[in-house]
Amino acid sequence: MNGYLVGASTLVWLALGGCTRSEAPTATVPVTASDTSVSPVSGTSVSPVSDTSVSPASTAGPRPATSVAAPVEFRSLAWAQVEVASGALLVEVPAQVVGSAQNRAEVMPAFRAQVIQVNVEPGQVVAAGDPLVVVRMPEVLRAAGAYISAGLRLAAHTQRREQLNSLRGEGLARLSDLAEVAAALAEAGAAQREAQAVLQAAGLSVGEAHSLSEGSGRVTLRSPIAGVVTHVSAALGQLVEPGTPPLLRIAGTGPTRIEARLPPAGAAKLRYELLLSDGRIWPLSLISRAPVIDPRDGMTLAWLQSSSAEPLLPGQSGRLRVLVDASPGEPAPLLLVPGRALRLGDGKVTVLRQRSGVSKTIAVQVWASAAGQSLLRAVEPAELLRSDRVAVDPSLTDGGAVGGRP
Repeated sequence: MNGYLVGASTLVWLALGGCTRSEAPTATVPVTASDTSVSPVSGTSVSPVSDTSVSPASTAGPRPATSVAAPVEFRSLAWAQVEVASGALLVEVPAQVVGSAQNRAEVMPAFRAQVIQVNVEPGQVVAAGDPLVVVRMPEVLRAAGAYISAGLRLAAHTQRREQLNSLRGEGLARLSDLAEVAAALAEAGAAQREAQAVLQAAGLSVGEAHSLSEGSGRVTLRSPIAGVVTHVSAALGQLVEPGTPPLLRIAGTGPTRIEARLPPAGAAKLRYELLLSDGRIWPLSLISRAPVIDPRDGMTLAWLQSSSAEPLLPGQSGRLRVLVDASPGEPAPLLLVPGRALRLGDGKVTVLRQRSGVSKTIAVQVWASAAGQSLLRAVEPAELLRSDRVAVDPSLTDGGAVGGRP
């Protein structure tokens, strides 16, 4: 009986442990990729998917495979409409109105000075030559005294030389006496010229040296231009050192210019207008461009002027709009396309054109590029028209043509 039980147990163990679990069959699910209308050509990449995973606890046989969608990769082109460039906005950049250097003035003593009197207030209208500030400059006072004393020595030595010359004719003067007087004259003349230079540096004439040295030693600083006092920092008793901020600032009226940073324009005919914050539009004309390109952004400084009779105020800001001017004398109008549509290779520039569902590589001549747009004309004008479209990123294609013959 015990032997019978052992044998039966052995048979059951062999039946349960010795059998081999069968693998689940592979189920392939077809995947259909829908066509897109973005591009004439779109490709799909489909891979068969199989499921072989079976739960270790399952002993009832293989489990059916689960349907999984295969990843689909699209490669397509974006197309942009070709536009006629005449009148189109090429670029819009910030701009500022700057005044002429002749219409700005800063008043400051050239030497160390003490403020004695202030004659103007901010907002006061002044004319050229009006007194603004009265100061006392010790160094200028010394120069005025040195100029006067050198003049006295020159007069005395000149008189002595004339006397010696008359005595020498009679044999009563020595040559050494004449040489000594000549040296004294040269020394006095040098001292006078040195003092004169200091006076001129302070804005004074030599004729003012006598009144300066004999009077109170005050020097009046006058307005160099006609305008309005915009800033006054002078205070009574203030000690002013050279190099410190100016005591007064004056702004005058006059012609202004508009300054902006523009991209290179090439040979394209452009027109300019200034859009102010209040909505007014001012036509402008280009004066000049800086002959240097800033390597940071490829821009150049440009200066323009208004053709309107109403003056612009320095400090005004706005938006400078650069538009493509109409060119009726040209054989074919310039066209405007995105800059990403250009391809470079084999020493020429091309675009991928689409017309009536057929794509073709067209050689073009680029006139200017700015703000992501390019002004161009096809080498054969009939090959690129306003009704055409161009590929924005033709680098995705092979051979330069998609959806048609090259």
